[in-house]
Amino acid sequence: MRKRPLFVLTKPQQGAVLVLVFILIFIQCLRYFSLISKDNSIDLVTTLSYEKSLDSLLSLAESKSTIVYPFNPNFISDFKTYTLGLSSEDYERFKEFRFVGKWINSSDAFQKVIQISDSF
Repeated sequence: MRKRPLFVLTKPQQGAVLVLVFILIFIQCLRYFSLISKDNSIDLVTTLSYEKSLDSLLSLAESKSTIVYPFNPNFISDFKTYTLGLSSEDYERFKEFRFVGKWINSSDAFQKVIQISDSF
């Protein structure tokens, strides 16, 4: 029994495939050499305009001052007391003070209610 090849092309089909391969190689060579011959340098005016816009954005960012929101201890949570490093006893004293309906209006009042030192 004679083995038959799995992929059989006739002579005209083989010629067409060969021509197609040469065309593809030719197109790829054209693309490669056209990319090399192009001038890829960036225009100096464009570069300077980009630098100017970046500098203006940087100066604008530096000129904006950071907004500092005042700390209002009247609405402090247990998580915030943990992040501040206060003990649970301090937080309980604060909750009792607020439960009565009183408000803290200054940092001195906060220190008196929580009973923390000036260094804290």
